[in-house]
Amino acid sequence: MSDPLIHLHGLKKVFLTDEIETHALAGIYLEISQGEYVAIAGPSGCGKSTLLSILGLLDSPTEGTYLLNGKQVEELNASERAHIRNREIGFIFQSFNLIGDLTVYENVELPLTYRREMQRVERKKRVVESLHRVGNESPPTPLPQPTEWRSATTRCRCSGISRFSFHFVGRRADR
Repeated sequence: MSDPLIHLHGLKKVFLTDEIETHALAGIYLEISQGEYVAIAGPSGCGKSTLLSILGLLDSPTEGTYLLNGKQVEELNASERAHIRNREIGFIFQSFNLIGDLTVYENVELPLTYRREMQRVERKKRVVESLHRVGNESPPTPLPQPTEWRSATTRCRCSGISRFSFHFVGRRADR
């Protein structure tokens, strides 16, 4: 059996303010192998988003070990983390994080623009193919709700994410 893609050992996250200490995560042990589908569920405030933010290299644990593809995450600098997020981790947030002033095409293309080595022609090809694959053409803004989900999913897939993606889902008060 191969090494896990994600290995967490004794992960803790504590948020400190002047007056309060909030223990968001306490003693998380988890292994996820390549190709595995995992759901993280629980009530509001139990630490799901905190855990996903750590897994996605958006935040760091207070304590514990996080190995991503065999590498110690705490040893990665900010640039290495950003590179991994851009190439290997896809995010589809509950609120989609699309930019309302941009078209569907522009929202899907956006993460690819941060890849300096990718030429405009290659970006266009990827975006057009990805949008066509999901039957999503570029409507005028603002983006209607069903289009938001398809656009966010397409943006993640178009980026050529090679390792894993996180889908932040849940009930939204404004929907």
